[in-house]
Amino acid sequence: MSIGVFDSGIGGLTVLKEIRKVLPNEKIYYFGDTARVPYGEKTKELIIRYSKEIVEFLLEKDVSAIVVACNTATALALKELKEIFKIPIIGVIEAGARTAINTTKNGKIGVIGTKATINSEKYTEEIKLFNAEAEVFQKACPLFVPAVEEGILNGKLVNQIIKTYLDDFNEKIDTLILGCTHYPLLKEAISKIYPNIKIVDPAKETALDLKEILKENKFLKNDAQKNEEVKYYVTDGKEKFKEIGIMFLEENIKKTSCGANWALNLAKKTLEISLQSAGGVLACAGKAGEWLGNLANELKDEAKKAELSRVNEEQAKFDGAQIISSDLVKDIVAKRLKTEAGNVEFGQIYLGKMEAFNKASREYFYEAKAKFNDFLYCFKIAAGNGEILSLKIKS
Repeated sequence: MSIGVFDSGIGGLTVLKEIRKVLPNEKIYYFGDTARVPYGEKTKELIIRYSKEIVEFLLEKDVSAIVVACNTATALALKELKEIFKIPIIGVIEAGARTAINTTKNGKIGVIGTKATINSEKYTEEIKLFNAEAEVFQKACPLFVPAVEEGILNGKLVNQIIKTYLDDFNEKIDTLILGCTHYPLLKEAISKIYPNIKIVDPAKETALDLKEILKENKFLKNDAQKNEEVKYYVTDGKEKFKEIGIMFLEENIKKTSCGANWALNLAKKTLEISLQSAGGVLACAGKAGEWLGNLANELKDEAKKAELSRVNEEQAKFDGAQIISSDLVKDIVAKRLKTEAGNVEFGQIYLGKMEAFNKASREYFYEAKAKFNDFLYCFKIAAGNGEILSLKIKS
């Protein structure tokens, strides 16, 4: 028997690190859904579906308990997972709320997380269960995750982002919950700006909760061989995962399996294969198992990329696909950057296409680059509904 841990990407490694401290001899399977990160902008239905798929994968590894090392998935999918699956499954929100109540002196607690986590109000609910008189101040910080994913943990950009989100909290709270497993890597930067605020990382208490559950169910095995304690699985970008994982674990990740076969199985079920790829789009079409490769790598020349965008526009018309306009894309980008579109310098906006296993199932997206306040923001935005699929930041 072993332990399963999963997250939308690499942030859950902060939880894994604490689990390994309290359970150093247990076998662990870590699953990072790097192809579909971030979860914070997805709908509840999608997050539940993704979480169920990952739990089913981990159950194939004969895990005895699962940690949802993702605040968004904990907030939106944990209840459903517990109802469907019969093994112990825990999240990170209860531990964070309990620790914050034990930490605060004035009963005023701040919570930061993804938009989905904050909108769920789960942290407020849990905090109120421990102390109904506590005051909770919440704020979604959507730029934190891409900053961490790009390894931008200190300096001008991070300080600017932190102050934009958290200046409203200063003087209001004495305790701040890092309600996203990526955020602990920004703890030092936040503490320097707001030294009087105590910062709560739910990871440690979550690891201790897991240990108690394993003891109660007599699941502790202590049978992991040295250097084989953890096996890592990701759905895309395993080299980048290994590179960034060093920041989280402070050690090398020696071996990571990329979930291409797992993603292909989803395609066979006519489920989407994500757009979130470091270089561009993974396309799966034609007969089962035939990967067509990464289109972006074939389209480095801007002229070719523009031509492909025009081809995709014609294809979308032929498909009868309802897509938003490029002008609306600019408005979506400006709204995310909390400014007006006229204040942003936009590059060419391209229309891309991802084909699922079933050729009839296509999804269109826009690639948009925007310069604002001396930083370059690279967006991927769903052409159907304007959902921000990914965001990368470069100084």
